[in-house]
Amino acid sequence: MKYCINCGNQLNGEKFCPKCGAAVETETEKAPESTSAGGNGAIKKVILGVAVIAVVVVVCVLFSGRSYKKVVKDYMKATMKADSEKLVSLLPDSMVDCIIDDDYDGDRDEMMDDIDDTLDDIDEQLYSYGVKTSDISYKIKDAKDMSDDDIHDLEKEYRKAKIKIKKAKKVEVEITIPQNDKKNSTTVEIGIAKIGRSWYLIDFDF
Repeated sequence: MKYCINCGNQLNGEKFCPKCGAAVETETEKAPESTSAGGNGAIKKVILGVAVIAVVVVVCVLFSGRSYKKVVKDYMKATMKADSEKLVSLLPDSMVDCIIDDDYDGDRDEMMDDIDDTLDDIDEQLYSYGVKTSDISYKIKDAKDMSDDDIHDLEKEYRKAKIKIKKAKKVEVEITIPQNDKKNSTTVEIGIAKIGRSWYLIDFDF
């Protein structure tokens, strides 16, 4: 039942009030605004944001490559565990191929045997002094960028491998070996180069 908003007269569907002549406003019931659309929009934004972050993380993982500190860590770990395969994996593939061709007449197994023998010798020497490789520690003392001339010399040395070095570092590593309740330290220098997106061993000694 409706009433005239001007005079209060009861109305029966008229467009104008029969008593005062005022126009009758037609009230349309408005459905309450649904929050689902806005809610769904917010959820979609969150999902999109998560997706973007996930893509960024994946891209960073795929394209950031291996850091020079990771190379040093893997080099020390491979040496102490006599893991020749891991050690070789730290070298540029083209460099490994050249070493095999030039020094081992294309025989990869012979190269790996040679590396295994060297690593075994290190292990035996340590054992003879009562040293466990698990007790050996190391830390990076210094890392200096190589000059353009040094990089050029490295590329020239390994020109057959056709490596293009973006950056190179001489990393000074202090190795501490416990023996007879004492700690003996020695320092080694490792040459590491950035080729493409990753760092590799390029000049080192066992």
